[in-house]
Amino acid sequence: MCNESALATIFGRFAGREIALTEEDDPTIAAMENAAERRGYFLRFVTDQGQDEGAYNPRRANVHLDKAADGKWRVSTRYHLG
Repeated sequence: MCNESALATIFGRFAGREIALTEEDDPTIAAMENAAERRGYFLRFVTDQGQDEGAYNPRRANVHLDKAADGKWRVSTRYHLG
């Protein structure tokens, strides 16, 4: 397990990458899920701050996505456990 600041080490290399939320075989999503699983986490994407995050789970790595001006989702530099 790691603390929240270590999530940047795990997911920082993906920051700025486009995510195709409607496709099943997105290579960035697959790579991020693999990185999370190798460290004992499961991955969840957060698309806006108003989203209900449910009960806290210390094994859940929440990675925020930002919607770009072109309408595409991109991995942000915000991550937290829960």
